[in-house]
Amino acid sequence: MTSVKPKEYVSVEEVFARLDQLIESVPVDKNSFYDSFRARDLSKDELQFFADQYFYYIRTFPQILAGLSHRVDSEAVRVELAKTIVSELGDGHPGKKHFELFQKVMRAVGIEVSDYRKVKHIPESEALVQGLRQIFLVDPPIVAIGGHYTIEKVGLGMIHNLYEAFRRYPSITVEDMEYFYLHLFIEQDHVAWISEAVKQHVDDPESRAQLEEGALRVAKLLADFWEGLYQNIFVKSVPLPQPQLLSN
Repeated sequence: MTSVKPKEYVSVEEVFARLDQLIESVPVDKNSFYDSFRARDLSKDELQFFADQYFYYIRTFPQILAGLSHRVDSEAVRVELAKTIVSELGDGHPGKKHFELFQKVMRAVGIEVSDYRKVKHIPESEALVQGLRQIFLVDPPIVAIGGHYTIEKVGLGMIHNLYEAFRRYPSITVEDMEYFYLHLFIEQDHVAWISEAVKQHVDDPESRAQLEEGALRVAKLLADFWEGLYQNIFVKSVPLPQPQLLSN
């Protein structure tokens, strides 16, 4: 006897195809900043500007993700989130937190990343971090799961493009590039972990809609972030703003 699937049945493959379609509809995995950075080296001021804006994102993300972990109802989902949090924090090894490895890259090109709590960030950087805080810490957790899927799904492309740009700098050694090599190696694990979390929420239309909402919102935040960097570094003819430390 052949089983009859419910009218609203949607396969897991269809859910992921829809999420991927939404992400690809936004210029996040392919954008003008990646293309321009790979085409020419940045000046020291431009590198400082890039580093301070990018660091704000990667430094706050593990904190934001940790805040989401206690909001989810499923222990299975919490486990998958925990895997990424521990990975982002270097599996507990001193000096191996991912944001620390990025600081090592920047020191190799003569840049000391500014304290992210005191830097004045461009609107797109602020919108990205505050948007993630809203989605992960306030909005329904399933929306955040969809958003997290976007972050991991586009992560490999981001790392690959930044790696190709930084590898041209003669002062950088193989050891300095650990941030990129590590991510090129583990990013598929991050995608697999969040994919398992997504699978916990594919059975009803409301949950699928929330996954899609989160995936698209985060894709747009990231696309705006990269466009903001592109406009400030490659388009505007005025001198780049120097890091402005906010008063305590």
